[in-house]
Amino acid sequence: MIQKKEIRRNLRTSEPEEIAKRSGARFEEGEIRVKFFDEEFQVKTPEFEVKQSSDPEKRHLAELILNYLSLANFPSGSGEWIAFREIPHGEFYSSNFKKNTENRLSRKFQNGREKFVLVSEKLGGEKIDMGDSGYAFQALPRFKIALVFWSGGDEFRDKVNVLFEKPAPECLTPEGLSLLGKKFCNRFVEEAEGQKP
Repeated sequence: MIQKKEIRRNLRTSEPEEIAKRSGARFEEGEIRVKFFDEEFQVKTPEFEVKQSSDPEKRHLAELILNYLSLANFPSGSGEWIAFREIPHGEFYSSNFKKNTENRLSRKFQNGREKFVLVSEKLGGEKIDMGDSGYAFQALPRFKIALVFWSGGDEFRDKVNVLFEKPAPECLTPEGLSLLGKKFCNRFVEEAEGQKP
């Protein structure tokens, strides 16, 4: 991703209210407030410092949030979905993304469609008409991420696909989308491990 210093420099050329409007965030009391899944991040202006970035667990997300604010520009989710490999210039991250998300989820939920549905609903997923069970999750204000479970039946292994809503590449770099997908899949697996068998 672009370095944080450069992102901040670019953001300072626009009014905070305008940045919030085009990215689907809120501007209140000198802060831009951005929802990242079910968590809200506060970005102080005019410094463009992400408050939670002092937390080691959240620090690596600060750059992603700033990157989103600098790129997102009005279009909201279209309901059309693309795979990571279809993202422009995403080839460099594609194999690593597949390993850390789709392959991991496919192993975790092998013969586990019921648990997949349970976790999806627990995390606020919205049903979509894809695969044997598909759910969409609001990742950032302008786009969603989807997990789709495909049953392999008797001949093939079950698999889980990770998809992004079509505007996603206009809102984050390929590196940012890779990080977002990995973080959400980590959360999904952690939630599954906390469920009773």
